[in-house]
Amino acid sequence: MQEVNLLPPFRLFIIKMQKKSGIVFIDTSGWRNRQEKNAYFDVLKQAIWNCNQLLLGYERLDGSSGHQLVNPLGLVAKGSKWYLVALKNEDAFRNYRVSRITSAEILDVQFSRPKDFHLASYWETSTKAFMDTLPTYEVCVDVDPSILPRLAFTNRFMKKIETKSNKKGGWIRVKLTFDTKDEAVGYILSFADKIKVVEPVDLSDQIIHQAKAIISLSKSK
Repeated sequence: MQEVNLLPPFRLFIIKMQKKSGIVFIDTSGWRNRQEKNAYFDVLKQAIWNCNQLLLGYERLDGSSGHQLVNPLGLVAKGSKWYLVALKNEDAFRNYRVSRITSAEILDVQFSRPKDFHLASYWETSTKAFMDTLPTYEVCVDVDPSILPRLAFTNRFMKKIETKSNKKGGWIRVKLTFDTKDEAVGYILSFADKIKVVEPVDLSDQIIHQAKAIISLSKSK
C-alpha cells in the first residue's frame, strides 16, 4: 500500500519547523484532559494496513453495545480523540470512537478499498454533515459591559456570540447560540445579575423558576 500524505500545507510547514529547529510545539490536550483508552489501537492499524475485515465490539452513546463487521479504512485524530472510519455492510461509511471499542478481532478476510475514497475529504464532509444536524437554541440578552470579555472566554456551552447594538444605561445587547435550552439556562444563571434575557420569554420564565428554587433550597438548610 502506498503511503499518501494527507496533511494540509500549513500543517506540513509546522512539522518541518518542529524537525528543523524545535521552536514550534503543538499540544492538542486540554488543561484537564482525560486520557482516553485506546486499547485496540495497534489492532486497528494492522487491519487498516493489511485491508483485513474487523469484528468490532462497540459501546454506543446510550450505553448499549454490540458487534459489527466492518472494513476499516483509516484513523482520524480529532483533537485528543481518535476515530476509526470504516465501511459497514460494504456501502455505509461509519465513524467509531476508538475509546468506545470494547473488542477488535482481525478476520482472515481481506477487502478492497474504495478507489475513490479520500480520508481527509471524507472526514471534512462527515464533520460538516454532523454539525448541520446539531440542534441550536438562540438567545437575545442584555449584558453588563464588565462581563463581555468573559462571554467569549467562558465558552463551554456557548457556540456563538454576536454583539447586536449598544443599549442606554451601559448594557450591551448580545445574541448567543447554544445547543439546547438547558445549556442556556445554566450558562446565563452563572452570570447572576450581570445578564438578563430579552427573548425568548419562556427562557426568562425558566431562569426565574430555577433561581427561586436555588434560593428556596439555600434557605431550607
